[in-house]
Amino acid sequence: MTLEVFSFIKIPLGKDNVSSTPLEKATSLSIFFMLVACGSGGATPAPKTPWEPSLAEYFDDSVDFTVNPQSLSGHWLIKYQEQLKVRLTKSEHILAVGVVSVTKKSATEGRECKDIFASIKAEVKGKWNKDNVTLRVCDNQAGFDSFREEDSRLFERTFIAFLKLYRSQDNSVGIHWHLSPLSQGLKDGMNAIRNESREKKKATESKKYIYDTQKRR
Repeated sequence: MTLEVFSFIKIPLGKDNVSSTPLEKATSLSIFFMLVACGSGGATPAPKTPWEPSLAEYFDDSVDFTVNPQSLSGHWLIKYQEQLKVRLTKSEHILAVGVVSVTKKSATEGRECKDIFASIKAEVKGKWNKDNVTLRVCDNQAGFDSFREEDSRLFERTFIAFLKLYRSQDNSVGIHWHLSPLSQGLKDGMNAIRNESREKKKATESKKYIYDTQKRR
């Protein structure tokens, strides 16, 4: 498992993306991001790996509003940590975004869908070719009801968008995704997974070094 090296920048929080102390409320959240210039044009990148049905649980085309994952316990905490780890490692693109609009659309087979149009504030993982992204969810998907146009929480927060691309039957590129609010707890969870990955890599390299040294004797 490898994770990209992030540069250190600051992204302002929405008014609800803050922790409880006055000092933290007065400052922006520091998080590791890869800072890149996003162009206004360009096509959606191609998938790097095939879509796996087992990933549907993690890239469920929905949003959660878990601002303080530290408050979770027991089964819910274990589940949150598992989902974050899979999303962080299996995403081809991770973006910091702000939701601009939620629009109802009609799709094939009479399905009602919602298009979530979001502006990109930073790229966390992978290079995106545009300064925006449109995420779709339809009424036959569990995440459909998690998006309500009147829900102000969608527009007041910065979200982390975990994206997994796939090829549809007509060979076009689609996106399965999940949105989580940017928060100190999310940052800490992402950094913990990154640090765990680094430690495992160091241990593997150390074992290989010892093995190669003994083999040369």
